[in-house]
Amino acid sequence: MSDFAEMVAIGIVQTTVDARNAWPADVAQPRMSDVQDEHVWLEICKAMRAFQDGVLKPRFVVFPELSLPRTRLDEFGQLVGALNVIAIVGADYRLDHGGNTAQNQGIVFVPRGFFRDRPSRYCTQIVFGKTYGAPKEIANLGRLVPPWTFRGDQNVYVFDCEQYGRFGVSICYDFMDIERALMYR
Repeated sequence: MSDFAEMVAIGIVQTTVDARNAWPADVAQPRMSDVQDEHVWLEICKAMRAFQDGVLKPRFVVFPELSLPRTRLDEFGQLVGALNVIAIVGADYRLDHGGNTAQNQGIVFVPRGFFRDRPSRYCTQIVFGKTYGAPKEIANLGRLVPPWTFRGDQNVYVFDCEQYGRFGVSICYDFMDIERALMYR
């Protein structure tokens, strides 16, 4: 008999970020606008409430890239801890103002009580980055005044999640290179 769970419920959330409004071309930095920040945050809260109220609660919840405003990291961690799920979410760009570089990152939130099946007020956050910027993403960053450049993360992230086995995380364009990444794990 296997030590792995026979089944795992996964919640998938598709937020509706309007890229033209979230990261307008006439601003000096690629940071999600306040209007889109509020819009997407309400969508995230609604989705998390639906999972909480559902019959089959997920153990993992997945969100798309660039969907979590960096202004909401603490609040999101509280939602994840209360629901006691592992959440994998794409965060808004991480900006380095000194070099005008932007990183497209995701974060894995793991509640401290997850493996004891207890909700928690605190989560461990593991940040991972996108290796390759999509051509349009790179072009849009370069059109800003002053121009910004994409900075990739060359690491491969694979997690051992006890009874749920191993899982890796990747962002968008990096799926084109997934075989190379798996070769090293």
